[in-house]
Amino acid sequence: MPINPHNINTTTRSLLNQAKEGSGVRRLCLHLTQKKLPADYDSLAQNIASDQQDHVFVPDTCFFTKHEIPGTFWQALMTKRIAITTPVFNELNDWKSTPHFNRNMASHVAAMTRADGPPIVFADGCEWGSHWLLARQFYTTLLSSRKDRARELVAAFVSNNGRQPSSQELQQLLQVNGAERDLKLMLKAVDAGLSSNWWTDEDLVVSALQIGLISGTTTSVLTRDRDVFDQFERLCTLVTMNYQSYLFGEHFRVYGDKYERVSMPVDSITHTYFDTSESFMVRKPVPPEEFTSWLLPKTFHPVQISCVLFGGPSDAMTAEVLTYDTDCEISHLMRTKGKSLGKNTELPSGLNCHVTGFPTTVQSPRDFVILAQDKWRTGPGTEMRWSELDWWHANFEDGQYFRLS
Repeated sequence: MPINPHNINTTTRSLLNQAKEGSGVRRLCLHLTQKKLPADYDSLAQNIASDQQDHVFVPDTCFFTKHEIPGTFWQALMTKRIAITTPVFNELNDWKSTPHFNRNMASHVAAMTRADGPPIVFADGCEWGSHWLLARQFYTTLLSSRKDRARELVAAFVSNNGRQPSSQELQQLLQVNGAERDLKLMLKAVDAGLSSNWWTDEDLVVSALQIGLISGTTTSVLTRDRDVFDQFERLCTLVTMNYQSYLFGEHFRVYGDKYERVSMPVDSITHTYFDTSESFMVRKPVPPEEFTSWLLPKTFHPVQISCVLFGGPSDAMTAEVLTYDTDCEISHLMRTKGKSLGKNTELPSGLNCHVTGFPTTVQSPRDFVILAQDKWRTGPGTEMRWSELDWWHANFEDGQYFRLS
């Protein structure tokens, strides 16, 4: 199908432009619409009401505040479960007191803290334990690093030139230092500045993912913000990479003595990410094209987590949908991220594991797994940390969409 560049957002276009034909394991995969789909709230309401499955919907702030939605849709949604993140709830304060749109929902959202309230709940996850909350902080902060980098680029420009960049200079600065799909996100970050809602979008998509993983329930983010759609894709890509690393790390913990160790290349690039003298590689036990099938557990619990991006007025509305077919077993990675303060796995001697996305100077990267002493970034006011390799992927690694046959 030819891609119409004017009929899809830049995230979808980026994925489709890089799409490769593939086959094999139909797990941990992203499925996306290849064009904007016509949508109307009455049909959506009927589909939701007739759906026999449990379903959790996680709405963005703008889903309440930017557009009037018919009551029939809200009534259908209330037959399921609506999860509202704490940052979104806080952003809705003005709307709750003066709702210009969706007035009937304001009282329901305001009443969600009552035990006898409607089927609307907080998605804070406090009852899941500290490790899950630290994992949420890990991915929320990691996703926001593209926005942090935009502010750092502007700060460097001001330091070098003694003035703020013009609008044209700012756009050129961010275009040169980011992909096309990054531009709007980075421009908005510079314009908004660091504030209490800096992490709202990122917390929204991470919360939705965690809800799906811990409950095994189909979960959907509802938004009219392209940045949320983009961050959802980036999150799924990062989590897939990290989960595969977790799985091999657990395998290596038991069978590590059966692997021959190969020296890590020592150069300025690998040294950026690892303590190369304490890091090494091992050859994958099967051919690269068979590795994912070999690695993934044969017994698993599938779950679908989606992000639905709505656009246009109600009488000419469209939707783009990105769905992550994933495994509830990724919950083990979430717990490990929190328990180990950022690692993919808990191995002796502080080693971390990476199965893909290697530095460019590693020869034949598909043949190897890296066991490394990572170099880390830390954040103020938190014990959590982020490996330099994870940070690089969050900022520069585009997701890979395979058309499976």
